[in-house]
Amino acid sequence: MRTMTNADIERLQGMEVVDANGDKIGRLEDVYHDIDSGQPEWLGIGTGLLHNKRRVVPALTAEIEDDHVRVPYTKDLVKDSPDVDGDEIAPDRERELFAYYGVEPSQDADADTRGDRDE
Repeated sequence: MRTMTNADIERLQGMEVVDANGDKIGRLEDVYHDIDSGQPEWLGIGTGLLHNKRRVVPALTAEIEDDHVRVPYTKDLVKDSPDVDGDEIAPDRERELFAYYGVEPSQDADADTRGDRDE
C-alpha cells in the first residue's frame, strides 16, 4: 500500500474505491486539487446504482492497493458525508468536510482557494 501522489491521478480515474473493511463505495471520478500547492486534496467518488451521487474523501488518507483505492472510513460514513455538487468545493463546505472526517487542512493553502477539479 502507498499514499496517492499527483502522478497517480490519471491512472486512477474510474478505479474502484473501497472502505476500511474492503466494501465497495463507488468509483473514483474526480480529484479536487489544492489551488496553491496543486496537490490532490479531495477524491470525488461516484456512488449509488448509477454512480450519480458524489461524495468526497480526503486524498491524503487514501491508499492505492493493486486494482483499487482504499480509504480508512466505513462505507456508511462516506455515504453520509456532506454533499458536493459542482466543479468546486465551497470554503464553508470544505471546512465542514475537514471537520466531518477529522482531518486538518493542509498548511500551505488558504481554505477559500481550494477546489480546482480534474475529471
